[in-house]
Amino acid sequence: MEKTSPAYMSTTHSYTGWLILIGIGIALMVIICLAGIPGMIQNFTGDTWANVTSPLSESYHPLWARTLVMETAFQISYAIALIALGYLFLNKKKNFPNWFVWLTITGLAYLAMDLVIVEYINSSLPEPLGSALDTYNNGLLYLVIAITVSAIAVPYILTSKRVRDTFTED
Repeated sequence: MEKTSPAYMSTTHSYTGWLILIGIGIALMVIICLAGIPGMIQNFTGDTWANVTSPLSESYHPLWARTLVMETAFQISYAIALIALGYLFLNKKKNFPNWFVWLTITGLAYLAMDLVIVEYINSSLPEPLGSALDTYNNGLLYLVIAITVSAIAVPYILTSKRVRDTFTED
């Protein structure tokens, strides 16, 4: 099939195959990030913030305040970055693959770092905040899922001819 033929152009410059799953994944991640923001903001109101920032509280740890601020800032920043990634994807921008890889690696690094920090804080408290085991297991599950998806999606984005041929706009 010639590279200028309509059949070639319609299959290589379209969202088919694995690219559909990448697009769905980006949309789901935007929804998940945006949906998590209100719950994170609630940590700064009411009893939660007072419990984790007051040295008199059993749940106090000096890293809790910084960790909650970091988590919320990252969640908001990551949601904005994912929206930008969606724009690059839908407009077939040339720099989409680089952004995708960068955001995927950044997300993995953040998940691992957050899991370690929260586990460290919970393990050093006399009475862990919430169910420490559930929090750790959920974080570990998210990390395993993210690693698995990344191990499939990143090599595909980096090596696929379809990706190279689809994302060509400046």
